[in-house]
Amino acid sequence: MKKMNVDNLNAMIKSYQEDVKSDIDNLHISDYKFENIRFEYTGLRNNVFKNCIFKNIKFETVYFSKSVFRQCLFNNCEFESIDFGLFEVLFENVIFYKTNFYKTDVLSSSFINAHFIKCNFNYFDISGNILENCRIIDCDTSGLIFSPDAFAKNNFID
Repeated sequence: MKKMNVDNLNAMIKSYQEDVKSDIDNLHISDYKFENIRFEYTGLRNNVFKNCIFKNIKFETVYFSKSVFRQCLFNNCEFESIDFGLFEVLFENVIFYKTNFYKTDVLSSSFINAHFIKCNFNYFDISGNILENCRIIDCDTSGLIFSPDAFAKNNFID
Protein backbone atom coordinates (compact mmCIF):
# COMPACT_ATOMS: atom_id res chain seq x y z
CA MET A 1 0.00 0.00 0.00
CA LYS A 2 1.45 3.35 -0.96
CA LYS A 3 0.77 6.78 0.45
CA MET A 4 -0.91 8.95 -2.18
CA ASN A 5 0.72 12.22 -3.20
CA VAL A 6 -1.80 15.10 -2.93
CA ASP A 7 -1.12 16.32 -6.49
CA ASN A 8 -1.67 12.85 -7.92
CA LEU A 9 -4.81 12.42 -5.83
CA ASN A 10 -6.12 15.80 -7.02
CA ALA A 11 -5.59 14.71 -10.64
CA MET A 12 -7.38 11.41 -9.99
CA ILE A 13 -10.33 13.16 -8.32
CA LYS A 14 -10.53 15.69 -11.14
CA SER A 15 -10.90 12.80 -13.60
CA TYR A 16 -13.84 11.52 -11.53
CA GLN A 17 -15.46 14.92 -11.64
CA GLU A 18 -15.08 14.82 -15.43
CA ASP A 19 -16.62 11.30 -15.56
CA VAL A 20 -13.40 9.48 -16.38
CA LYS A 21 -13.53 6.58 -13.96
CA SER A 22 -10.85 4.26 -12.65
CA ASP A 23 -10.49 2.13 -9.55
CA ILE A 24 -8.79 3.53 -6.47
CA ASP A 25 -7.03 0.56 -4.90
CA ASN A 26 -4.17 -0.09 -2.47
CA LEU A 27 -3.70 3.49 -1.29
CA HIS A 28 -3.24 5.25 2.03
CA ILE A 29 -4.99 8.64 1.94
CA SER A 30 -4.83 11.02 4.90
CA ASP A 31 -6.25 14.47 5.63
CA TYR A 32 -8.00 14.87 2.28
CA LYS A 33 -11.35 16.48 1.47
CA PHE A 34 -13.36 14.69 -1.21
CA GLU A 35 -16.12 17.00 -2.42
CA ASN A 36 -18.84 16.95 -5.11
CA ILE A 37 -17.85 13.62 -6.63
CA ARG A 38 -19.89 10.74 -8.00
CA PHE A 39 -18.10 7.42 -7.55
CA GLU A 40 -20.03 5.08 -9.82
CA TYR A 41 -19.29 1.53 -11.00
CA THR A 42 -15.84 1.58 -9.50
CA GLY A 43 -13.72 -0.01 -6.82
CA LEU A 44 -12.30 1.53 -3.68
CA ARG A 45 -10.52 -1.60 -2.46
CA ASN A 46 -7.71 -2.22 0.02
CA ASN A 47 -7.45 1.45 0.97
CA VAL A 48 -6.93 3.32 4.21
CA PHE A 49 -8.69 6.68 4.54
CA LYS A 50 -7.67 8.59 7.67
CA ASN A 51 -8.99 12.00 8.77
CA CYS A 52 -10.77 12.44 5.45
CA ILE A 53 -13.92 14.41 4.74
CA PHE A 54 -16.43 13.15 2.18
CA LYS A 55 -18.84 15.99 1.36
CA ASN A 56 -21.62 15.78 -1.22
CA ILE A 57 -20.39 12.42 -2.47
CA LYS A 58 -22.53 9.81 -4.21
CA PHE A 59 -21.30 6.23 -4.00
CA GLU A 60 -23.29 4.16 -6.49
CA THR A 61 -22.48 0.53 -7.28
CA VAL A 62 -19.06 0.90 -5.63
CA TYR A 63 -16.97 -1.96 -4.22
CA PHE A 64 -15.25 -0.96 -0.95
CA SER A 65 -13.84 -4.34 0.05
CA LYS A 66 -11.07 -4.55 2.64
CA SER A 67 -10.81 -0.81 3.22
CA VAL A 68 -10.50 1.25 6.40
CA PHE A 69 -12.18 4.56 7.14
CA ARG A 70 -10.71 5.99 10.35
CA GLN A 71 -11.75 9.34 11.87
CA CYS A 72 -13.63 10.34 8.73
CA LEU A 73 -16.72 12.48 8.19
CA PHE A 74 -19.39 11.65 5.60
CA ASN A 75 -21.46 14.84 5.19
CA ASN A 76 -24.48 14.88 2.88
CA CYS A 77 -23.44 11.69 1.07
CA GLU A 78 -25.39 8.91 -0.61
CA PHE A 79 -24.70 5.20 -0.67
CA GLU A 80 -26.85 3.60 -3.38
CA SER A 81 -26.97 0.07 -4.77
CA ILE A 82 -23.97 -1.09 -2.79
CA ASP A 83 -25.11 -4.70 -2.94
CA PHE A 84 -22.46 -6.79 -1.22
CA GLY A 85 -19.96 -4.02 -1.89
CA LEU A 86 -19.10 -3.22 1.72
CA PHE A 87 -17.15 -6.40 2.45
CA GLU A 88 -14.59 -6.49 5.29
CA VAL A 89 -14.63 -2.71 5.71
CA LEU A 90 -13.78 -0.98 8.98
CA PHE A 91 -15.49 2.27 9.93
CA GLU A 92 -13.79 3.51 13.10
CA ASN A 93 -14.54 6.84 14.82
CA VAL A 94 -16.61 7.86 11.81
CA ILE A 95 -19.53 10.29 11.58
CA PHE A 96 -22.26 9.93 8.96
CA TYR A 97 -24.19 13.23 8.89
CA LYS A 98 -27.24 13.73 6.67
CA THR A 99 -26.24 10.65 4.68
CA ASN A 100 -28.70 8.48 2.75
CA PHE A 101 -28.38 4.71 2.44
CA TYR A 102 -30.47 3.16 -0.34
CA LYS A 103 -30.26 -0.52 -1.31
CA THR A 104 -27.04 -1.04 0.61
CA ASP A 105 -25.91 -4.41 1.96
CA VAL A 106 -22.98 -4.50 4.34
CA LEU A 107 -21.30 -7.88 4.72
CA SER A 108 -18.86 -8.69 7.53
CA SER A 109 -17.83 -5.13 8.22
CA SER A 110 -17.13 -3.37 11.49
CA PHE A 111 -18.58 -0.14 12.83
CA ILE A 112 -16.58 0.99 15.88
CA ASN A 113 -17.59 4.30 17.50
CA ALA A 114 -19.64 5.21 14.42
CA HIS A 115 -22.33 7.88 14.69
CA PHE A 116 -25.24 8.24 12.27
CA ILE A 117 -26.84 11.68 12.64
CA LYS A 118 -29.91 12.79 10.64
CA CYS A 119 -29.44 9.94 8.16
CA ASN A 120 -32.06 8.09 6.11
CA PHE A 121 -32.05 4.31 5.81
CA ASN A 122 -34.02 2.92 2.87
CA TYR A 123 -32.95 -0.72 2.81
CA PHE A 124 -29.67 -0.57 4.72
CA ASP A 125 -28.74 -4.09 5.85
CA ILE A 126 -26.19 -4.16 8.66
CA SER A 127 -27.16 -7.54 10.11
CA GLY A 128 -24.22 -9.80 10.80
CA ASN A 129 -21.73 -6.95 11.29
CA ILE A 130 -19.65 -5.95 14.27
CA LEU A 131 -21.16 -2.91 16.00
CA GLU A 132 -19.37 -1.37 18.98
CA ASN A 133 -20.23 1.92 20.70
CA CYS A 134 -22.34 3.12 17.78
CA ARG A 135 -25.19 5.63 17.84
CA ILE A 136 -28.10 6.50 15.58
CA ILE A 137 -29.39 9.99 16.35
CA ASP A 138 -32.45 11.62 14.76
CA CYS A 139 -32.48 9.27 11.74
CA ASP A 140 -35.25 7.66 9.69
CA THR A 141 -34.66 4.01 10.57
CA SER A 142 -37.71 2.55 8.80
CA GLY A 143 -35.52 0.78 6.23
CA LEU A 144 -32.77 -0.34 8.60
CA ILE A 145 -32.24 -4.11 8.63
CA PHE A 146 -30.32 -5.32 11.66
CA SER A 147 -29.84 -8.03 14.22
CA PRO A 148 -31.81 -7.14 17.37
CA ASP A 149 -29.00 -8.58 19.52
CA ALA A 150 -26.55 -5.99 18.21
CA PHE A 151 -28.78 -3.10 19.22
CA ALA A 152 -29.58 -4.50 22.65
CA LYS A 153 -25.90 -4.87 23.49
CA ASN A 154 -24.89 -1.47 22.15
CA ASN A 155 -27.76 0.85 23.13
CA PHE A 156 -27.53 1.84 19.49
CA ILE A 157 -30.53 4.09 18.86
CA ASP A 158 -30.95 7.38 20.76
